[in-house]
Amino acid sequence: MAEAMVGKMPGVQVSQSTGAPGSSLQIKVRGTGTITAGTSPLYVVDGVPLAKEQLNTFNMNDVESIEVLKDASSSAIYGSRGSNGVVLITTKKGTTGKPSVMVSANVTMSKLAREIPMLNAEEYIAFNNAFKEDGDTPMTMEGRTPVNWQKESTRLAVSQNYRASVSGKSQKTGYYLAVGYADQEGVIRKTNVNKYDIRFNLDQEIGNRITLRSNSFFSTIKTSMTSGTDKLANTRTSIVRHMISYKPYRSAVAEENESDLYDENLTTPDAWFTDYDDDSEENVFNTNLSLDIKALKWLTFRVKGGMVYKNKERAMWYGLLTHTGAEANGKAGVAGLTSRSYNTEALALFNHTFKKKHTMNGTVGVVYDNKDVKRTGVVGENFFSPELRADGISNAAKLYPYQLEKTGEQLFSVLARGVYNYDNRYVLTATFRADGSSKFDKSNRFSYFPSFALAWRINQEKWMRQFDKISNLKLRAGWGQVGNQAISPYQTLGGYVGGNNYATAEGMLEPGIIPERIPNPDLKWETSEQYNVGIDLGFFDQRLTITADAYLKTTKDLLQQIALPYASGYTTMWINNGKIENKGIELTIEGTPVAKKHWNWTIGG
Repeated sequence: MAEAMVGKMPGVQVSQSTGAPGSSLQIKVRGTGTITAGTSPLYVVDGVPLAKEQLNTFNMNDVESIEVLKDASSSAIYGSRGSNGVVLITTKKGTTGKPSVMVSANVTMSKLAREIPMLNAEEYIAFNNAFKEDGDTPMTMEGRTPVNWQKESTRLAVSQNYRASVSGKSQKTGYYLAVGYADQEGVIRKTNVNKYDIRFNLDQEIGNRITLRSNSFFSTIKTSMTSGTDKLANTRTSIVRHMISYKPYRSAVAEENESDLYDENLTTPDAWFTDYDDDSEENVFNTNLSLDIKALKWLTFRVKGGMVYKNKERAMWYGLLTHTGAEANGKAGVAGLTSRSYNTEALALFNHTFKKKHTMNGTVGVVYDNKDVKRTGVVGENFFSPELRADGISNAAKLYPYQLEKTGEQLFSVLARGVYNYDNRYVLTATFRADGSSKFDKSNRFSYFPSFALAWRINQEKWMRQFDKISNLKLRAGWGQVGNQAISPYQTLGGYVGGNNYATAEGMLEPGIIPERIPNPDLKWETSEQYNVGIDLGFFDQRLTITADAYLKTTKDLLQQIALPYASGYTTMWINNGKIENKGIELTIEGTPVAKKHWNWTIGG
């Protein structure tokens, strides 16, 4: 997806969070519009919202088109979820009469671009000897073998991607079926991602008035890494840190400090490949079903339902060769995550032309989203045998309390959008959406987001016909508001945490709980207001196109988590405070120098 978007969409920043295989994308639309309430845009696949974390399960070979909605008017129909922009992804469907079979295979190779200059073994020993006092025994290379840990820890990574699909369309049935396998190796040894996936899209017309559409996708991903990012992980687990900082030699015998001469947290990189595990398996099932009923020539009713189920298990192991494992005589952690998201929509769509020059179209309806998440975790230390690694966590002599967390959130929305088009020259768009989020107190639960846009297609004017080289000339202006509620559930309520004992009058210890956070019932929606003006130019039957936009986006009532004084007894608290302003100019120029029947060449940026 990154390759499909980088450099092709002005105002869109695309990057990867890390260089690890399978790492998630970081996409920002028109800058950072919030501080701590989530900066990722909304991803909508075939009309169903998709969480950013689930993009890794998606296969780009199934994508028909990608569109990014940036201004407030176009994204306002998605309400609170569209505050950071909207990425619309449409997957492939059957479009040909006869079945079409596609098979693709590709192999890519990657390696470390360059090594970081570090001291070799001789230089390292000379550096150490320079600080020894008179009478101390100097270090020598005796019993030590020089090692370049950057070479030892990296490799030529070979990645493979295979995919097969079959699609077709009869008079009333269209289908697309695809299966794939991908194996992505990381440049760091022992890092890789294996993925299997299958997709099935079906369009079925029932009679002349009913259309049934179904899109289903399943993937399973197995991941192996060399560093962790949960409660068990810290800077000690960074293999990059160890391979550039650890002493550049192997010792024939154990030294006084086998970890490192200057940093006890450093251990030999060998340990992270032989005595450390970070393995996970993730299964995702995504399906949606929509039913269109054409009640009148100009009126269609649509009912849609979607579900995303995700289950992920992760196991980590620190053996005795690692500093963390040595301190605890072996340390293991097992965590699980299960989430279920449901999306339902009931819409009425209309499109009516009257007196030939007047066209009205739009959408009204309601949307309900529900998400339930369960997180579990357990940590064990002090193992009598390391043979079972994380699988033997039940044999740990010390088990920390089992962690269980369940959260739920709901979003109810009422929306309306209307577009008036006069003679294909003047276009007026108005949108209104009311969102109610369970994350806020009843007094602030609902917020309202309007937007307006105007467009003038100048090339459709009679007096423009003499300029036959200009195929498109359109002026645009828009204004709108959208909201953001991307915080964890229950922040307006006071939370409690267990595992704390208290003494009774009789001197006995009884289990108890303590307050975890200060409730803030005044917490409310973060609101973004945006102004946008633009121009679209096309020449020579759209062989050359130019698009320019200028925008001003202001976000107020920022959702922030502030630090509290220790005397309060709490550490942080969510509040509304602050404002962010983004403004800029975007320019896209695209040309098609060659346009033949079977191939074309398009350049732009």
